[in-house]
Amino acid sequence: MEFVLEKEAALLEAIFYLETEPLDENSLARISGLSKDMIEKALEQLKEHYSSEQSGIELLQISGGAKVMDMFSWGRVLSKISLAAAWTIRSSLQSSR
Repeated sequence: MEFVLEKEAALLEAIFYLETEPLDENSLARISGLSKDMIEKALEQLKEHYSSEQSGIELLQISGGAKVMDMFSWGRVLSKISLAAAWTIRSSLQSSR
């Protein structure tokens, strides 16, 4: 039986985007109001989701916490192009699926 925490994983994802520093499970529990068990399972779900080759985002374990970041290989490319160009590329990739 698969344990699905879509809303909980989405909540953690939103928290990661708002925070600039890595967050440990205690901080995530305090901010989200979720239990540590739910946090652990939702983090695993996010890790699995981001491990897909189609994702440009990854969940990194840094400094005793976790942080959502663009993949290192994309970071160098994205830093060289404008936001408008990035959106054009994104749209092109989506329409080719």
